[in-house]
Amino acid sequence: MPRPSQTRAYVALVLIAVLWGSYPATTKIALQDFPPFFAAAVRCAIASIFLVVLLLRAHAGAFPTLTPAAVRAIVFLG
Repeated sequence: MPRPSQTRAYVALVLIAVLWGSYPATTKIALQDFPPFFAAAVRCAIASIFLVVLLLRAHAGAFPTLTPAAVRAIVFLG
């Protein structure tokens, strides 16, 4: 029997595959009621929220402090 951490990883991989696999069908259904720009904005907002949660869960030492030059680079690339 796999360890709990392995089981959790396998469950996460299956959920990711289901999410990616269902995306075309859900997009086709959503585009019947919503414009494409709105659907893309909602998708980006959900992804951003998820990434912010992951960032907040990471410990403070995981990320170097942002310098003004790094912020300018991020803004330029964005």
